[in-house]
Amino acid sequence: MGNRAERVVRVNGGVPADRPPSAIRVFMNNIISDVQAVDIRNDSEEVVLNSHYFSVYQEALVIRLPIGQQAFSLGIMFIGDDVASRPDPEKTVRHEYGHTVQYANMGLFGYIEEVGIPSLTAYYLKKQEQLPYDYHSSPWESKANEHGDVEYGPFKNPWTEEHGYYDIWDLVEQVYNYYS
Repeated sequence: MGNRAERVVRVNGGVPADRPPSAIRVFMNNIISDVQAVDIRNDSEEVVLNSHYFSVYQEALVIRLPIGQQAFSLGIMFIGDDVASRPDPEKTVRHEYGHTVQYANMGLFGYIEEVGIPSLTAYYLKKQEQLPYDYHSSPWESKANEHGDVEYGPFKNPWTEEHGYYDIWDLVEQVYNYYS
């Protein structure tokens, strides 16, 4: 068993007191912390940004993922583990909440058609530096900003006859032309 001094140093199930907690212990403590912080009526972006793995924002479930500063929504908000380092992390939380409102209004298939596919297409074009307008001025993004009470603008609306974009298929055609 060792001497009395060695027995006194060992605490917490045999882990020496001066050793850092194990990854499992940290994980469990973070889960417990998130569970204790859950409030279905939470309207604080800070609670979301300070969560480890999950939280709730205005009745919408938020899952934290190891995707850096990115975020997306599909009825559930998925927030990257590094979103808090963005210059406007609170706006990101509110914007993604706006997408959950769109999802609730449109349903799964309507959301995929009217928001999901256009958003992924425009995001892809943006990453390829082929999107000829500001991503946040897209109608689905502007509407999410409106639902989330977010000011990002002012952006010019590219979805006019002057700019030649009428619907998502104009963007899909642009992706096709880019690879043709």
